[in-house]
Amino acid sequence: MSELPAGQGVHAKGDTMITIFNILFPIISIILLGYIIGRTGNFREDFFPGVNRLVYRYGLAPMLFIKTATMSIDLSNTFRSIGSILILVIVLLLVSWFFGLVFSMPARMKGAFIHCTIRGNYAYIGLPVVFYAFSHTKYAESSTEIAILIFTPAIILHNVLAILVMIYYREEKNQSGYIFIFRSLIKDPLIVACVLGLIVNLAHITIPTAIARTGTSLGKMALPLALIGIGATIDPKLLRGALFPPFLASFLKTVLAPAIMYGLLLVFGISINEIYGQILMLLSACSVGVSTYIITEQYGGDTKLAGSAVFISAVMSIFSLSAILLIIN
Repeated sequence: MSELPAGQGVHAKGDTMITIFNILFPIISIILLGYIIGRTGNFREDFFPGVNRLVYRYGLAPMLFIKTATMSIDLSNTFRSIGSILILVIVLLLVSWFFGLVFSMPARMKGAFIHCTIRGNYAYIGLPVVFYAFSHTKYAESSTEIAILIFTPAIILHNVLAILVMIYYREEKNQSGYIFIFRSLIKDPLIVACVLGLIVNLAHITIPTAIARTGTSLGKMALPLALIGIGATIDPKLLRGALFPPFLASFLKTVLAPAIMYGLLLVFGISINEIYGQILMLLSACSVGVSTYIITEQYGGDTKLAGSAVFISAVMSIFSLSAILLIIN
């Protein structure tokens, strides 16, 4: 992949801070709009969780399928990028396990702590950031395709690792959780969509125009609705209990992770002036995934820690993403 021309790394030439503001403001403002809408009382309590499921299954999934089925794959950069983000997940797992050991966290807390540290919000936060960051460059279309191709294996890995961790550290041990891992992988709409898209792509099957346009149209509703859903379901009441563990998990996820990723870029020979390097840096700084709370609750983990980490990391990621955008601009 050739280096980007000067000033084309993220946006056209201009004031850097205005550029960053223009990238992050749509994301933050739509999340805040969702928060306000969620507090108006005009919708039932279960409305926005339903919207999130709608977006996940019928918005993001069709978009991911169409993009992966039609994208042009650069195998060399793709494999190196996927290797980088998978190694990042493993390193974060080891680092969070070490801190859990050092601070003598109880098993229930340690499981949630590790889970929060390794699970990034790639689909709901990563994609919008990448989309807006490259929207006025020649990579406006391909940037989200590259991001999807990179983070799909990471989603599979941290789904497996997160569930294994939660099973290992929960009080009641049984084998049903391992069956759940398999079922969750084969039933997850994003994973299924990406796998099918890659099969179609590698088999050189042409997607009919009507189907492509349908999937693209559904995808256009996904990003704004996803951000509104995140805002509407943010609950400040989750910010409770001991705050040091969720602050530490948020720091590891949004601050340490990009530093580790930068080192991995050097190891794999991926330039931060290339689109692959820039996308990897942005993905590495994403906040803790919203589904962390749901899975932690399902496996009897520390939900106070998970809820607080989701909330705190969302705030911290604003600063880490801003710093990365400042650097790569």
